Amino acid sequence: MKPHSFNLVREKWIPCADTSGNIALVSIYEALTEGTQWTEIRCPSPLQTVAVLRVLLAILYRACPVKDEGDWAKYWNGQQFDSKELDAYFAQWEHAFDLFSTTHPFFQVAGFQIRSEIKKKNQVIIETRPISLLKLATELATDSNRLLFERTTVGKMRQLTPAEAVLNLLEIHAFGLGGGISSNATVNGKPVERPNFEDGTIARSASLFFSGANLFETLCLNRTIAKNHERDKPVWEQDNPLSRLEEKAFGPIERLAWLSRLLLFRPEWEDNQTVVRSMFFTQGRRADKDYHRVRDFMQVYTESKKEGLAFVRLNEARSAWRDLHSLLVFDPEKRNLLISHVSNLINEDILPHGIRYRLNVIGIVADKASVTLQRHDRMSLPAALLTDNDMLERLGQGIDGAEFIAEELGRRIAAVIKVFLSPDGKADRDTVSKLLEAIDPRRAYWPRMESYFAEFVSKLDGDEAHAVEALQKWREAAEYEAKRALDESCATLGDSGRAIRATASVYPYFTADRQAVEQKKQSRRKTKTTKG
Repeated sequence: MKPHSFNLVREKWIPCADTSGNIALVSIYEALTEGTQWTEIRCPSPLQTVAVLRVLLAILYRACPVKDEGDWAKYWNGQQFDSKELDAYFAQWEHAFDLFSTTHPFFQVAGFQIRSEIKKKNQVIIETRPISLLKLATELATDSNRLLFERTTVGKMRQLTPAEAVLNLLEIHAFGLGGGISSNATVNGKPVERPNFEDGTIARSASLFFSGANLFETLCLNRTIAKNHERDKPVWEQDNPLSRLEEKAFGPIERLAWLSRLLLFRPEWEDNQTVVRSMFFTQGRRADKDYHRVRDFMQVYTESKKEGLAFVRLNEARSAWRDLHSLLVFDPEKRNLLISHVSNLINEDILPHGIRYRLNVIGIVADKASVTLQRHDRMSLPAALLTDNDMLERLGQGIDGAEFIAEELGRRIAAVIKVFLSPDGKADRDTVSKLLEAIDPRRAYWPRMESYFAEFVSKLDGDEAHAVEALQKWREAAEYEAKRALDESCATLGDSGRAIRATASVYPYFTADRQAVEQKKQSRRKTKTTKG
């Protein structure tokens, strides 16, 4: 029977949506040369969408490099990538994109096996140990790990088509979670010792990317003007990826295609079709966390006492818009490279000022080695929010005010509950916590505030007077929704005398101006000190 082969450059495997919303599979070459025909990559999981996008970008950085803004604008205005450059690249590297090649399997290790020594009757027997495909599903839903957005089941992972296998392969390299004992391996018979499993390169971070009007524009917007250093190259171009297992990244392009796992599929034939049911699998290359030296294109950073510069994580309890001020930070040490890139193009009048830019925030929230939530938040942002630090500061003031009210909401409902449970205010702490969890007004408050957010952001984009008015209306909305949510939570306690007394014990009105509240507190303290 003929050898197994699935060449990603020519075979169809990337799910893309057309203008009617229909999904079709396309090859790498079609995605890069016919990008205007597709609105977006639309994989079963947003994690897979990010992982595919990273591979396509790595190819573009190497095949169609841009030296400056003018060079970038030629592609953007022409609405296509240079097919001659792509042809030249694939003429050299297409052999490394065959998923089942015996010498250069894509994003895998040729000759790789997991081998174990088993003692039987005073003999040492060497056995190979392939495993099932379940390790590939970063956010797979099992009985002990139910997700908010369940996309697959254990049964589905028993057998994969080549197209399904490559999506899961890319996902595990980018988002694979650490934890658990890995196995030592052999490559072409030579032992390779590996540490226990560690996180993939962007596993727990908030990953950002922009969406354009079509796939071509999306790829352009997310390809910065990066120096094409010869040593900074994706794994499929590396002569010996195993020699890089303990090394740091040469540059940001290498980070896009990082060998986080040592892996090799074992294809089989079924009804003359190639299927994958098992693989060899263990820990691969450690993630490089030296972000001061080389940053990832999709991550945003924050100061960390432990790590120096660490990536921003998603929070299970809050949507990404509540952290937008931090995600768009202007500090050059922390700022996301893609946001900085788009901002520069707007300032240079290469990209228009008068349109809104669609920002995606994708990632997982995990507890140790278990995923608790995967998130894909989409936000439509005016150009000025990416280029004007004053506007970003106003946005920060607005979000901070809404957060201040949420803190106060929590304190006030806790006070109501304490009086409701015990008139002397000495209610059992656990009982207070359980009732607070049941009637917490913040669960209603935050979704309602999100409904105001798009209008608030759009009206910030204007002159000073309009921006001040937008901030004031946002604060008024926060104050109104806080009182409304508190009233609703208090109403759930009933209309008994005890409930009425508890509700009457707290002030029902709020202010979103943290600075004004702090000034009043300071004024009261000064007055007391003077009287004293």
